[in-house]
Amino acid sequence: TPAAGPSGASSLYVADWSGGLNSSGWTGTADWSVKDGQLVSDGTGNSKLPSANAPVVPTNRDYAVEADIHVTGGCGSFGIVARWDGGGGGFGAGYRCDDHSLQLRTVGDWPNASQYDGPLASKAFTPNDWFKLRIEVQGKEVRIYLDGMQQIDYPYNDNSNLDIGAIGIWSDRTQLEVRSFTVTPLAQVAPNGPTPAPTSFAADWSSGLNSS
Repeated sequence: TPAAGPSGASSLYVADWSGGLNSSGWTGTADWSVKDGQLVSDGTGNSKLPSANAPVVPTNRDYAVEADIHVTGGCGSFGIVARWDGGGGGFGAGYRCDDHSLQLRTVGDWPNASQYDGPLASKAFTPNDWFKLRIEVQGKEVRIYLDGMQQIDYPYNDNSNLDIGAIGIWSDRTQLEVRSFTVTPLAQVAPNGPTPAPTSFAADWSSGLNSS
């Protein structure tokens, strides 16, 4: 298991919203804007897919995304994504109000989130004032932190969701303020090779047990 934890590595990207949403290079749905240098969701959006998208794609697939977030109203779900392929692939680390928990799901599973469709991993959590949410994707391991403390460490057991992917934020019926968004590199980890395909075998006992 790679050594985990927020580090002092040089940033790959630091968001600067001081000139407004468009000048920052970010793209977002109508519920997103910039106020006083912060990225803001007014809570009218209902997408559980990334709806505010950063203007940068990391240069490798092992990296961390961290955002400083404040919930100001509403109660749906929100979070940050890594390795998003533009569809259902990638990972979303976020909060789901109905469950009062921090959850890790694939991006495509967030729209289906319910008490019957459990997350990959979860931890009891209720947002209170500003907090730092961080997701690390490293090889096949995904880790989530709150305010620098690890909450979830999940080993992903197949070879999907390993592309570099895009990064961003979603807000579903939740009013948010985001005052920082940073991407930092992590040490590169070679994922395990694909599981070998099963080999067929036909028994031949014609010459006895030992000869077979």
